[in-house]
Amino acid sequence: MVSFFGPKRDDSQLCHAIVCLLRYLAGSSASVLENVLVEKEQLATAVICDYESRPTMFVSFNLTGVSTEKLEHVEARFLEILSGMAAKPIDLDYMRDCIKAERRQAKFLAEESPAKFFSEPVVNDFLFGNRDGTTLEARIGNLRDYDALEAWNASDWSYRLRSWFVEAPHVTMFGRPSAKIAKTFKREEEARVSSRKKELGEAGLQKLENKLTAAKAENEVEIPKEVLERFEVPGTRSIRFITTITARSGAARAMGLLENPIQELVDKDNDLPLFIHFEHTQSNFANLTVVLGTEVVPIALRPLLSIYMENFFSSPMRQDGTIVDFEKVIMGLERETVGYEIDAGQRIGNSEVITIKLQVEVEKYQSAILWIKNLMFSSIFDLERIKATTTRMLADVPEEKRNGSNMSSAVELMVGTAPSSLGRACNTLTSAVYLKRVRRILERDPETILEQLKQINAALCQPSNLRVLVIANIQKLYHPVSSWQTLIEGLDTTMPLNPLDTRLSRLSNSGANPGGMAYIVPMPSIDSSFLLVVSQGPSSFKDPVIPALMVATAYLNAVEGPLWTATRGTGLAYGTNIYQHVDSGQISLSIYRSPDATKAFIASKQVVHDVVCGKAVMDKFALEGAISSIVLNFANAEDTMSSAAQSSFIRQVIRDLPRNWPEIVLELVRKVTAEEIRKVMGEVILPLFEAMKSNLFVTCAPVMEKKTVMGFGELGFKSEVKPLAFFQDDYGLKMGAGVDGEEAGDDTDRDDEDVEDDESEDPEGGYDEHEDEDSETSE
Repeated sequence: MVSFFGPKRDDSQLCHAIVCLLRYLAGSSASVLENVLVEKEQLATAVICDYESRPTMFVSFNLTGVSTEKLEHVEARFLEILSGMAAKPIDLDYMRDCIKAERRQAKFLAEESPAKFFSEPVVNDFLFGNRDGTTLEARIGNLRDYDALEAWNASDWSYRLRSWFVEAPHVTMFGRPSAKIAKTFKREEEARVSSRKKELGEAGLQKLENKLTAAKAENEVEIPKEVLERFEVPGTRSIRFITTITARSGAARAMGLLENPIQELVDKDNDLPLFIHFEHTQSNFANLTVVLGTEVVPIALRPLLSIYMENFFSSPMRQDGTIVDFEKVIMGLERETVGYEIDAGQRIGNSEVITIKLQVEVEKYQSAILWIKNLMFSSIFDLERIKATTTRMLADVPEEKRNGSNMSSAVELMVGTAPSSLGRACNTLTSAVYLKRVRRILERDPETILEQLKQINAALCQPSNLRVLVIANIQKLYHPVSSWQTLIEGLDTTMPLNPLDTRLSRLSNSGANPGGMAYIVPMPSIDSSFLLVVSQGPSSFKDPVIPALMVATAYLNAVEGPLWTATRGTGLAYGTNIYQHVDSGQISLSIYRSPDATKAFIASKQVVHDVVCGKAVMDKFALEGAISSIVLNFANAEDTMSSAAQSSFIRQVIRDLPRNWPEIVLELVRKVTAEEIRKVMGEVILPLFEAMKSNLFVTCAPVMEKKTVMGFGELGFKSEVKPLAFFQDDYGLKMGAGVDGEEAGDDTDRDDEDVEDDESEDPEGGYDEHEDEDSETSE
C-alpha cells in the first residue's frame, strides 16, 4: 500500500478535484494505473484507491495480489507511471468524463444513500470546517465545483498530479506472507504460554483469575428496570415503510393483474413477450436489473461463470463491423451510466441466479437497454482478455484462502451444496484448481474455453431465461415497455419462462440432511478459530414458525444479549450469532475469531438450553428489544426508494410473498409469546448443538488443532482434520480436455499447504506464475 499526504482540506474544490483525479488514475479498467498495472502488465490484481478527510488529505493506493518477489519492483513501477503521467499533458477528454461521472455519482448518492452522503461531510465539517458553515455549504450545497473543474486545462491537472503525488511525501507498506513464520508460530506460542505460566506461578494465575471474575461481575450488572421502563416501545403499525407502485408486463402478467395508475400507463404501451416487473418511485434515475437463471448452463461449465462475469463489462465489442477495444467500452459505460455491475443474486434473495445491473439517468433509459443488448450479444470473448482475467483471479486465490472466516463458509459450501450450485461452482476452493487448468488449456487449446464461454452466453441470454426489474419514475420513461424490443429483436420469444432454481434445490445430501459430519481445517495464516455449524431450519417464509424464530434469533443475537454475554463478554469469541437461511432451509451458528471454539460452542449451547428448559428467564425488556431490532432490520433494508422497490420485487417475484409481507409478519412477531420462543429454540435452534443433527466446520490455527478435535470429540462430533486442498473440486476439467470432458494428458494440482518441507513465501499455496507442473493432493 502506498500512502500520500496531500493538500489541506480547507478548499472544497480541491477535495472534489482529488476525488476526480483518483477516478482518472484508478477508477476502472480503463484508468491509467488499472490499465497498465492490472490489465496490461498484470503486476497486481487491482489498484484500490481511497482518501480520508483530515486537516491534510490522506490518499492511499492498495495494490492487491502482487507476487512477493516483485513487491519492490511494482512499487517502483507504480511511482514511475505517476511520474510519467505528470511529465506529459493529461488526457483532458477522459478527465472531463471523470468529472461528469463524479457529478452524476454525487446526485445519485444524495438520493440513493442520503445517510452516508450527508453524514460524512457533516462530521468532517464539524472536525475541520469553518464555524460559520461555509465549508459545509460549499462541500454539499451545490454542484458548482464540478463546473469549475471542467474549466481546468491539462496543465492545471498535471500540476495537481505532480504536487499531490509525484512530489508529495509518501509511505509504502509491504505485506509478505511467510510459510517459515507460520511453521515456527506453533512452537513459539506453546513456549510463550509455558513461560508465562511459570513466570506467574500458581499465586499469580489465581490473582489474574480473581481479577477477571471481578471484571465479569462488574460488566454484568443489570441496568435498573425503572430506567428501561421510561422508554415506551411503539407498536409495529407506527412504522411507515416507503411505498412503491408495482406494474407488470409480458410474462410477468401471469403473476396476477394489477389495477393502479402505473399499470394503466404500462398497459398503454405495446406489450412484449418478456418478463418485466416495474416498481414506480419518485426518482431522477432508472435502475435496471436483468435476472438470469443458471439452470440452463451445463454443470461441468458452471465454474466458468466466474470468468464470464468478470469479463462481462470489460470485453471488446463488435459494432457496425468494427471491433471496439475494451477500454473504449468501459469509457462508454462510464460516460452514459451512473453505475454497473454483474454478480450472483444474493442481494435479490437468490444466490443461484446472476444479476446484471445498470443505473442511469431517466433520459438514458433506452441507451441503457441498448447497452445490455450489446453486452449480451456483441461482446467478443477475446483470448488475451480471458487469459488476463484468469491470471488475475488466480492471483487473488491465496489471499482469499488466508481468511479463516471466509474459508469456514467456503468449506461448508463445498460440502453442503451440490456441484450444480453457483456458489459452489464459483467458490474459491473450486477456483483454486479449476482456474489453473483453464490457464493451461488457454495456452494449449484456447478455442475449447472460448467455445464454452460462447455456449454459456447463448444459454443465459435467451428471453425465456430473463426477468427484468425496472425501478424508476415510470411516468418519466419514454415507452417503458416497447423500448425493450431492442433487446429481444431477432430472438426466439416462443419458449415459456424458465423457473428459477433456489439454493434449497441445489443442496447436497449432507446439506439437505445435516448430521454426523465435522471437519477441522488447520490454517497457518490465522491465530484463532472460526466455527460454522449448520442444521435444518424452515424452508419457506410462509412457515408458521418463522415469526417465533425471528424473535428467538433476535433475542439471542442482541448486543449485550445472551450469546454476547456468554462468549464475547467472557473473552471466548469476538462474535457469536445464529442465522436463519430460509432460501436453503437451514439455520447456522457462527463463532467468529475465538481463542477456543469448543468453549465458545459449549457456552452458546448452555445459553439456548437454559432458555428452553426455563432455567433462564427471558426478560421482557430484552424481548421488546428483540422485536424492535426486527423492525429496525426491515426499515434498514428499505431505507431508500430503490431499496424499497427492490424489496418489493424480491417478495413478489423471488419469494412469492404478498407485497405487504413486512406488515403481516411484524403483526405476527408482536404476538409471539415466551412459550413459543422456548418451543422454537428447542425444536429448531438446539439441534445446532447436537452432533447427529448438524454439520460442523472449524478453521483454526495449527496450534489449536489437537485441542479442537479433542474438545468436539467429547461433545460427540467425530471430527476429521483436513487441509483446504481436500475440499477443492476440478469439476471434471482435465488438462487438454475438450467439451466432452475427455482427459488428454496427465494433470495435477499442487497446493503448498500440503508440502511439509516447502519454504515458499505463501503458507496457503499461493499463485506462482512460473509454475509448470501441478500435482494432485492425495489423501
